[in-house]
Amino acid sequence: MKYLKLYLQTNNINPFEETVEEYVSSIFIQGVVGFEIDSSDILSLCFSRWEVLINPLSEDTTSLEDFINSVCKNLDIKVISTQIIEDNTDYLNQQEHRYSLSLGNFVVFNNLEDYSKFYSPKSIAIFINQSTAFGTGKHETTSMCLETIENFYNKGYNFKNMLDLGCGSAILAIAMSKLFSGKILATDIDPLALTTAKEFVVKNQANNITMLLSEGFASINKQKFDLITANILLNPLLSMQEDFYNYLEKDGYLVLSGFLDSQVAELRNTFEKQFKLVEIKEKDSWRAIVYTK
Repeated sequence: MKYLKLYLQTNNINPFEETVEEYVSSIFIQGVVGFEIDSSDILSLCFSRWEVLINPLSEDTTSLEDFINSVCKNLDIKVISTQIIEDNTDYLNQQEHRYSLSLGNFVVFNNLEDYSKFYSPKSIAIFINQSTAFGTGKHETTSMCLETIENFYNKGYNFKNMLDLGCGSAILAIAMSKLFSGKILATDIDPLALTTAKEFVVKNQANNITMLLSEGFASINKQKFDLITANILLNPLLSMQEDFYNYLEKDGYLVLSGFLDSQVAELRNTFEKQFKLVEIKEKDSWRAIVYTK
């Protein structure tokens, strides 16, 4: 079966009043099979560009294209390109990886159609696509860290120099960037993860984030951070306890996660020789701990 793939552009639709699917279906009675938002505009809060996939009623698509062009012209919609494709397998595969979730005021998503389900005037949008880098917001440890970051903001904190150690997708650094205007350093030991994270930083317009390839603190210049997050594993956390202490500003905050309830005692025995316990967060069997210095 053949499909007509269109790439359209407009500024005349509010995605939170009507969905693209409803809008396009109301125009193209032939039936919309699917659509995909152009991610370069993913944070504009307006569907300014999108792709639609239409199943023509006949093999002759010439008349359909003419019809679409005339309708779009009347509605101030620009048809950027049209393409005939043989099947919609790629589109269906993409749909399997669509997701969005709400964590406090954060809405983590990879397509605007799903984002609109959670949208409110207070929404803080974070675009993170599923990738080889850890951190889509789905895991309990990531969600606890996001909640902690937002809690700091709600309490009036305004951090000036922040570190996301072992950043994965950089979701925590991006969350910091959405709430705080200070400098943010995001590091990871994995070059592939860092490449992916850089893409997400750009898509989220997080201009106050600097990316760095580093094994732990090895490549980080000597400085003090007033907020450090590290959502990694227990053993790396234990091995870097002294570094966390040396790099954390006095009265700064350290947010640790990536460990299980059964591992909390070992972590506390190590860190509470120098740090003051602020809070322990729980989600299922996973834990996060907030310390101050």
